Amino acid sequence: MYKILTRGIDMLNYNEQQIHDDCMLSSLKHNYVEFVAEYGFAEADRKLERLFDNTWRRNREIVWQWYDQEYLDD
Repeated sequence: MYKILTRGIDMLNYNEQQIHDDCMLSSLKHNYVEFVAEYGFAEADRKLERLFDNTWRRNREIVWQWYDQEYLDD
């Protein structure tokens, strides 16, 4: 059921903010998959907003589109 996130982070060519942003986005994606499986879409969104606050709000569209492509289009 779970797909492994295989995209690595090339830390030699990124600045600190880019590394942080990539790590946070990877974390959001991983948690979203787990939370949707456990709680469903609406509750997963609420829980991620509580955990990640503005980071979730800034990135949720990206996570939703990624999830749709990776998990719903199969």
